[in-house]
Amino acid sequence: MEACCCLLTSATLAVTDLDEAPTGLALTGTVVAENAPGAIVGTVSGTDPEGAPLTWSVDDPRFEVVGGTLKLRDGVALDHEAGGEVELILTAADPAGNATTHAATLAVTDLDEAPAGLALTGTVVAENAPGAI
Repeated sequence: MEACCCLLTSATLAVTDLDEAPTGLALTGTVVAENAPGAIVGTVSGTDPEGAPLTWSVDDPRFEVVGGTLKLRDGVALDHEAGGEVELILTAADPAGNATTHAATLAVTDLDEAPAGLALTGTVVAENAPGAI
């Protein structure tokens, strides 16, 4: 019978951290008011696995993210009659340049608006003419 000789050694491995893209992107609101310049839509959120702050952007130039809030730019309003929905792509980026996108569809509320553009083409009516136009 042969003797078995085992040599045990220990090793320490270093695990390097890979800078990962943001995760868990979300938007709290999906409705924006018609004819409301600068209207707030909702809050954007997400997490950077390394704990760094995120920088937000949106692909539609009518909107901006300010302090974690998605809103219409000042002086910009939406018109329901021109389009009842708006599709956006929100992007969250970390300081290393890793980015993740989130698609959102916003509903534009419809306000009951007064009639506009009323006009009268004729201003003369013949005397003693029943049913005259």
